[in-house]
Amino acid sequence: ELIHQNIQNYEPDVIIAPNLETISASRCDVLMSKENAEEGEENGEDQSEDFEGQHKYSRALYSIRVFIAPKLRIIKEHSFAGTNVKHVIGNCIEEIQMESFANAKFLQKINLKQVKTIGREAFLSTNLRKIKNNFIERLEANEFLYQSE
Repeated sequence: ELIHQNIQNYEPDVIIAPNLETISASRCDVLMSKENAEEGEENGEDQSEDFEGQHKYSRALYSIRVFIAPKLRIIKEHSFAGTNVKHVIGNCIEEIQMESFANAKFLQKINLKQVKTIGREAFLSTNLRKIKNNFIERLEANEFLYQSE
């Protein structure tokens, strides 16, 4: 709730999280209003699947275009999946887990210079154009499937 109150002071499509070190889809949902969460429960909505039976991504960050977190180290599974994020700014990112940005079709820029691990299909169907990295320890063939360029 404190995070949500702080965000209201910024542009609606920009989040600044100065002390955030780890982000996950379940923690992103904390940013949703209590009314939306209660409304979904009252209507009997299954929070894990949408009407097509596919994974339902967090809606909390859906409209965010820029995410700034200078201390961010770990991006957990599905954190930005299916969102409209365009830029993720954080110089300390070390780990990007499975499908963290899957179907984030507007993603163009993220600092990967310190990243050591990238999970399976982390950047599936994104618009990421350029990657700089100095430390990656493991990279499989499918982290960047279906890139537009």
